[in-house]
Amino acid sequence: MSGVIQALALLAVLLGGYGLKRAHVFGPKDYKVMEGVVFDFTLPGAIIYSFSTNEHHLDMLWLSLFGVISSLIPLLLIFVSTRHLQIRDRVFLMLNGCGMNVGNFCLPIITALLGQGASMSVIMFDIGNSLMMCAGMYAMTTSLLHIPQNGPVDLSHVGNDVAKLPYHRLTDPHARWLRRRANIRNVIRSFYTSVPFDTYVVMVALMIIGVRLPEWFATSLALFRTRMVSARCSWSAC
Repeated sequence: MSGVIQALALLAVLLGGYGLKRAHVFGPKDYKVMEGVVFDFTLPGAIIYSFSTNEHHLDMLWLSLFGVISSLIPLLLIFVSTRHLQIRDRVFLMLNGCGMNVGNFCLPIITALLGQGASMSVIMFDIGNSLMMCAGMYAMTTSLLHIPQNGPVDLSHVGNDVAKLPYHRLTDPHARWLRRRANIRNVIRSFYTSVPFDTYVVMVALMIIGVRLPEWFATSLALFRTRMVSARCSWSAC
């Protein structure tokens, strides 16, 4: 019964947030404020708290690999199954048809229903999922469809009905190196500009070398365990 009540309480928070949106309590641009709070403050704090207060082993990195595969397979299936569609539709489906909102939505829900001990498995899975969400899906989509990463897509010379852009192999080795370096730089920039992903990297590195954060530091972050759901629902309402 307590589990049912907890689920109903979470649903009530979601409905309350949506009701505030319909009542125009939130403005059209208010989501940007909540987006910054959730992604740059609340979620990283919850990740650090979970790493600091739960047992974790290197074997759990297999969950991270499973997270990569779980996001990679749908991307490849969408690429194959949409080979007769227009390139704009393919880009939209490949970028939005895979990847999971694990850390921002699933983590607080599972923590509330199953307890804090279940959060580590979710976090380790989301590390692999974040590899695809932050830059992996974008890099693979642009590579598979031959879309340049250094600017907007120009279809004026090929038309909108093509399934992918023609691939032009550069003959100059230096030009190929410059293009490869620019693509790698864009991918790396997508990774390090994500605060949750940076938090994952730091905490996994500390886990590998066996460093555990002080108890007082983890205690100071305990509030993020209870704030995740309300922050997520408020952001959804915006």
